[in-house]
Amino acid sequence: MCGQGAIEYFTIVAALIVVFAGVTITQMVNPFSESAREEEQLAQAQVASDTIANAINGVYANSEGAVITEFVNVSKSWSLDLNSDNLRVGVEIDGEMEWKESSLEYGFDNSIPNISSGNYTVIVEWPSDGTENINLDSANDKIYIYINPGGGG
Repeated sequence: MCGQGAIEYFTIVAALIVVFAGVTITQMVNPFSESAREEEQLAQAQVASDTIANAINGVYANSEGAVITEFVNVSKSWSLDLNSDNLRVGVEIDGEMEWKESSLEYGFDNSIPNISSGNYTVIVEWPSDGTENINLDSANDKIYIYINPGGGG
């Protein structure tokens, strides 16, 4: 009978250890998982910022009529902000907008807030009609950026 009591005691202790370990590991993994997800989103914002800025700089370097198409993916709602010196892509992390910047050779003041997450085709063009703006075609997941350095940018 003594052995039977020891086995029952051992079973109860083992079950408590398994439950405790499960709760502890979950509490340890979730913060690391959230932190990794945030770092991934910030990295995506930086890649998007660099990709779009490089396309604008490339079109600017190639003169009127130039067009460059690039693709960006951001897995969280994001914002695009363009000004004369830099391009910024922002994602909200812990309730605050975190911005990633890239330098521009040519820019103008414009922005698109609250772009839905996903894959986007970014088309940068220096049109001959003097257009200078950015447009979001959310139905087709496209962002059009028209530059006009001759217009005083």
